[in-house]
Amino acid sequence: MGRGDAAPADAARRRRGRRRRGLGRRPRRRRGPRRRPVDAAPADAGDAGGVDAGPLPDLDTCAEPAPVRLFERAFLPEPGGLAVIGLDDAEVGRRAWPEGATPTGLAAWPGRPLGSAQVFATLRTAAGCRIEGLDEAARLRWFADVPACQPATVGGARVLVAAGGQVFALDPDDGGARAVVALPAVATTPVAYGGLDENGGSHWYVGVTDAVVELVPAGADLALGGRAPVDLRPTHLAVGDATTAVVLGSPPGVVGLPERAQPLALEPAPRVAGVAFRLPGAVHTAPLVLPRCDGLDANGGSHWWCGGGALVVGGDGWLGAWRLGDGTPIFVEDQGDVALRVSGLAAGRDGRIYNGGSHWRDGGWRVRASDPAGSEALVAGPSGPRACVASPLLDGSGRLWASLSEGGVIRAQTSAGGLAAGWARQGGDAAGSGAAVTPVAVCPGGDAALFARRLDPVDTLTPAVAGALGADLLVAGQREGDRGSELWAARLHADGAVRWSRGFPDAMLDPGLPPPLAVGPLADDRVLVIQPTPDFMRLLRLTPDGDILADLRVGSRVPHVALAATTVPQGGGAVVGSFPGVADGQPDHWLFPIGDDGAQGAEVALTDPLGPFAPTHVAAWAAGYVIAGRARDGLVVRGLSAAGAERWRVPLAGQASVAGLAVDAAGTTFVLTTVLGPDALALTLIDAGGAPSTGDGLADVLPAALALDPAGGGAVLTKDMDLYPLSAAGALDPPTHLADQTRGLGLAAVPGGVFALGQPDAEGAPGATLIRADREGRTSCAAAGRCVGVACPGEAPCARATCAPATGACGVAPRDDGQACGPGLVCQAGACAAR
Repeated sequence: MGRGDAAPADAARRRRGRRRRGLGRRPRRRRGPRRRPVDAAPADAGDAGGVDAGPLPDLDTCAEPAPVRLFERAFLPEPGGLAVIGLDDAEVGRRAWPEGATPTGLAAWPGRPLGSAQVFATLRTAAGCRIEGLDEAARLRWFADVPACQPATVGGARVLVAAGGQVFALDPDDGGARAVVALPAVATTPVAYGGLDENGGSHWYVGVTDAVVELVPAGADLALGGRAPVDLRPTHLAVGDATTAVVLGSPPGVVGLPERAQPLALEPAPRVAGVAFRLPGAVHTAPLVLPRCDGLDANGGSHWWCGGGALVVGGDGWLGAWRLGDGTPIFVEDQGDVALRVSGLAAGRDGRIYNGGSHWRDGGWRVRASDPAGSEALVAGPSGPRACVASPLLDGSGRLWASLSEGGVIRAQTSAGGLAAGWARQGGDAAGSGAAVTPVAVCPGGDAALFARRLDPVDTLTPAVAGALGADLLVAGQREGDRGSELWAARLHADGAVRWSRGFPDAMLDPGLPPPLAVGPLADDRVLVIQPTPDFMRLLRLTPDGDILADLRVGSRVPHVALAATTVPQGGGAVVGSFPGVADGQPDHWLFPIGDDGAQGAEVALTDPLGPFAPTHVAAWAAGYVIAGRARDGLVVRGLSAAGAERWRVPLAGQASVAGLAVDAAGTTFVLTTVLGPDALALTLIDAGGAPSTGDGLADVLPAALALDPAGGGAVLTKDMDLYPLSAAGALDPPTHLADQTRGLGLAAVPGGVFALGQPDAEGAPGATLIRADREGRTSCAAAGRCVGVACPGEAPCARATCAPATGACGVAPRDDGQACGPGLVCQAGACAAR
C-alpha cells in the first residue's frame, strides 16, 4: 500500500465517536490511503438460499462510466484516470488509475464532510476489483478490494456493492466493511430510496431473479427486508422521489413498485400488481425517472410535458418517455435505419432529454436533444471504431459535458441553462447538491430551496455573520482551535461548494472572544473580517483565496468595545463602538470608518440631542451610514452623511428591538424589528430623505435576519427558518419553510437568490447548515421548460410577471390584496390604493 497525506483529524474524531457508540473497533489511524480487503460473507451471515440464476444478462452496455458532479465540480473519466473540472473550466484535481485499471462506475455523495471521501470509483484491475474513495479534489482517501466490479452506489453512511448473491456495505470514511447481506440470487446494483432527509437515504432496493428485495437498517448493519415478486428478471432499478420507484427487466418491460409508504411485503406475497408495460427493446443505460415535474426533483421543474412523473429510457434505435401513473407513452422516438444505441441520458432545465450517450454499429457517435416536439443532433463524431458517450452533465449555463469511451471530453452548448448554478443530471439541484431540504409546494409561488449542506465537519464550529462576494457567500464565526476559540472564515461557491475554509488563530487574543461582527468584500474580491476584542478591533484582510494580507488592530483608545459592524459598497467597512468609563459630558459611542486598505478613518461621535444613544446595528450605502439603537425616547434609526453628520432621525414607536437593518441602492432603509408584547414581526421603510412608511407585519413570528438583493427587493428569515420574499415596497410574499429543528441565524443576498444560515435548535449548539434558495418569483415554475432564459416584463408594485412553462408565454398576475406598495398604500385588485 502506498503512503500519502495523513487522514483528516475530523475522520479520526468520527471513528472515536463510533467506538463510543458501540459500532465496533476501528483500526489504528495510519498515514496515507487505507487498503481494506472485503471478504465474503461471514459464517453467521446465513445461507443465501434460493437458486442462483447466474450472472445478469450481458446487455453490451457502454463501458465508460458516466461523469458525476459534486457541487460545482465535474468528475470526468478519461483514459487512465479522472479529471476534476470546475464551472470556470479550471482543472481542480486529477486522479491516475493504477496501471492497467479501468473504471466500471462512479458515484458521488455530497452528504459527507469536506475533506473526506465523497466520490467513489469502482475499478477492474489485473488483481481483481476495488473501490476507491476520493475527496472533492480526487485525492485518494482509501481503497478496498471487493469481490465484484459492479458499480457501487452510496448514501446513508454506506457504500454498497453487489457481488453474486451478496451485498457488501462499506464505511465511506475509511472503506471498512460494515455489513454483508445474503440474498436469494445474483443481485443488480443497489439503489437508495427516500431522500437524504429520510433516514439518511439508508433504505435500498436490489433486484434478484424475479423479485425486488428491500435492504433496511438494522442498527449499524443492514438486513434483508421485504420482497416484491415481479414478472420479469430485473436488470435496472430506479427511484425518483420518496413514492416513485420502477424496475426494468428482461423480457423488456417496466413495472412500478409499491409506493414508499407501503413497505415491500414478506413472502409469501402476490406479485406486484402495479403499472406494467413493455418496452421496444433491451435497455442499455440507467433509466431516468422524473417524479414530479413541478418540483425540484425534476431539475427545476423543466419537464413541462411529464406532469405527475415520467420514465425516460432508451435502447437500440429508440428513445421514449412513459407516464409513471399509467404507462401511457409521452413520446417514442424511432431512430430507424440509423441504429442509434442510447447509452446515457440527462435531463435539462429546458424540458429536453439529452441522450448524449449514444454509439453506432457502423461507427461514429452523436449527442442529441429530444422532447415531444422532436429531436436535434447537437454534435457528432467521425466514423470509425464503435464508441459510446456516457451520460452527460449539464452546467448552469447550459454547457454539456460527457466522456467518450475512445478518450477525450465532449463539450457542447445547449439551451438547458437555468437560474441555479451547478451541474444538472438525473435528480436536480435539490437531490444532487447536498442534503435534501424539507419538501414544499413550490409551484406556484414561494421560494425554491436548492440545497442544504453542513458548513464544516467539526462540531465545534459556531457561525456568526454572512456576506456576499458577487454570487459567492462569505461566512465568519468561531471554532475550537489548538489554543481555544479562534476566528474562522470561509468562502463558498453559489452552488454550495467550499472554495476555502480555515481558522485564523492569534496567540495574543484570549480564548472565548466575542464572535466576528462583519464579513464582506473589499476591492478586487479581497475579503474583510471585523472581530471585536476587549481592547481593540481586529481587522483581517484576506486575498480572494483566503490568504492573509494584513492582520490589523485598530482603535485609538483603550478599552474599546465594538458593538456592530458592516462593509460598505465602495469597499472597506464601518464599526460602531463605545469607550466605557469616559468622563461625564463626553460622548461614549463612536463610529469608526475603515478604508478599503483596512486603515481606520476619523472617529465620528454619535451624540444625540435628546440624551444618551446606544447603537446596536449599522448599515452603509454610497452616500453614508444608517445606525439603529436605543435612545431616551426608545428605539431610533438615524441617517448619517459620509462625514458623520446627522441627516435624519426616525423614532420607532412600539418596536422592541432591531433584527435586521439594510439600505438599498436608492438609499431606502429597511428596518426589521420585533414588536413590543407578543411575538410579532414589523417592517419599516425610510426613504433617502428620512420619510418613514410601514411595510408588512406578521403576528406570531420572530424575525432573525434581513437581506436586500442587489437587483431590488430582498428576503426576511425568521427564527423558525421560514423565508419570506420581500418586495422593494416592503411587501412580504408567502414563505418557504427551509428546515426543521434549525434556528434561523443569518441571511446574505446574492444575485438571484439568498443564502440562509441556521444552527441546531438548542441555544448555543455548535454546527451550522447553509441553505441556498431562489428569491421572489424564481420558483421551479418560473424556471421551467420554455421559460428558461425568458425575461418576462410586467413586474410592478402590485403585479408579478409570470411565464407559462409549456409555451414560454409571458403574463402578469396581481399580488395579494393588502400587501404594502408604498407609504400609506396597499395593493387592491392589482393596483396601489390608500389603506
